[in-house]
Amino acid sequence: ARLLCSLHSLGVVHLNLRPENIVCRFDGTIALIGWERSKRLDSFESTARSGDMRLAAHVHLSLDVWSFGATLLSLVTQRDADL
Repeated sequence: ARLLCSLHSLGVVHLNLRPENIVCRFDGTIALIGWERSKRLDSFESTARSGDMRLAAHVHLSLDVWSFGATLLSLVTQRDADL
């Protein structure tokens, strides 16, 4: 959760959170892989001229949070979230 908050505070959304994109390194730290779909929101928001664009940026953040919850559920229950 801290990693996700740190990313969002930097204006980055991952957009591909799922169990197979969360890995544990040999030193015990957690890393995210699968960055192909990620976006930087600061450049997105700076070009936004309408409320719709700002709403889209908020939706991207919400998708990361929702995906994190579904991933956590999947990891805790050891079952696919069937989303």
